Amino acid sequence: SARAFGPRGIEEVTVSWRVNGGGTLTVPMEALEWPQTYRARLPRFSNRDRVEWWITARDSEGSQATTPPSLIVVGSWARETAALVATREFTGDWKPDTIAFGGGKLIARSADADGLTDEGPVNLTGGNYAVWVLAGGRGRGLGIYVKGKRIGGIDPNAPDGWQFVGRIRLEVGHYRVKVVSEPGPAPTAGAARYAAVVFSADRTFRPPAHHLLDVFNYLSLLHPRADQVISGRVKLLATGAGNITGAQFYLDGEPLRRAFGPPFSLEFSTTRYGNGRHLLKVEGLDRAGPTGLSLEVPVVISNRTPGS
Repeated sequence: SARAFGPRGIEEVTVSWRVNGGGTLTVPMEALEWPQTYRARLPRFSNRDRVEWWITARDSEGSQATTPPSLIVVGSWARETAALVATREFTGDWKPDTIAFGGGKLIARSADADGLTDEGPVNLTGGNYAVWVLAGGRGRGLGIYVKGKRIGGIDPNAPDGWQFVGRIRLEVGHYRVKVVSEPGPAPTAGAARYAAVVFSADRTFRPPAHHLLDVFNYLSLLHPRADQVISGRVKLLATGAGNITGAQFYLDGEPLRRAFGPPFSLEFSTTRYGNGRHLLKVEGLDRAGPTGLSLEVPVVISNRTPGS
């Protein structure tokens, strides 16, 4: 889905994509009842497909605008690769800004003084991680820290782009990643910028040359739907993307079972529960455990009682 606005009205919105560097496909997006909101349904992708996509909007006079291409890796990685996006995971002293990259501009965060800190969370399963940063120093340094240890820093004079900053070995667990602005070689430097930080346990991993890598954790319950009437044995089905590799299901707060995939599926018997409304919950898991990502839907159990 996307939102599009034009002062002369929107005539058409389309979404275009390429899979694994193949040919470009384009479909129109449907206008929804919500203001300025459009939606399109794309075909099924395979696990670890690399989907490059962009959206184009055209107004009533034929003028059009196109978003910069974005890259999403579908499903889960064979080896853990966690992407932290500056404007989503990080908060702190750095300010909202943009960074020139891939022929366009990405939303980023910047620091025009030394010692400013941003901090973001990451769940890791443990191992030896290569750490990459999509950044531009503009003459100022930038360092990455975990557990108070400096993993490494960027080249302050390198052009905006991906930079390898070092490796760190970490045990399974939850960590806070710090991005700290540091002095550069120039006494009067510009503002350093960064758009993403990536931790990868895959030794062959290299960031996409002209794209932000967004390993976005996503969780969706496919069955049952909200307010659906269920009875007897019911199949629960969910799916996830990014680092989501499992799901824990609950009914009214009571744990059912875990399922791994994606997709995530299991069957349970509704006859253990009374007829009426109940709350079904699914919680996303990564290789380190609960991610904090969950969703809930109400369902209605309706089993025939003896003698009815």
